[in-house]
Amino acid sequence: MIASAWRGGRGSVYGLRILGNGRWLYFRREWTTVKILLPDEEEPVEIVLGDGFWERSPQLRSPRLKAFFRRNGLLPWTPKRPPHFQLEPLGGGTFRLRWLEHIARQPELLLNGDGEARTQSAGRSRAEEGLSPTPYRVGKLH
Repeated sequence: MIASAWRGGRGSVYGLRILGNGRWLYFRREWTTVKILLPDEEEPVEIVLGDGFWERSPQLRSPRLKAFFRRNGLLPWTPKRPPHFQLEPLGGGTFRLRWLEHIARQPELLLNGDGEARTQSAGRSRAEEGLSPTPYRVGKLH
């Protein structure tokens, strides 16, 4: 699933916003917490899932996520253009955060539903293939 970096109203709270149907497809209501494995830390980030996650705000919030963004030069990001990540479900409420890198001038490199890069089918638009309008690839921490 895809998640974007998220910042609360005044910028003191940071986290990940779960995009699309990811909240309903990969999270369970009986979970009170989830764990996120960051690419540059050994210990997972434990995040509480409150009622707000299900009812109005699909964000995973943690000071450790803000520290991760800062450590990796992602703060501040361009307004309305937060960094995006792949959030890979590992089972049991544990997820691995992976980098998604935007590849400028390379529209043929697409990310399919499995997180694997592939090329666009000839003659079909990205929308016809059920893809987002912007191509991304899975990358590694620099």
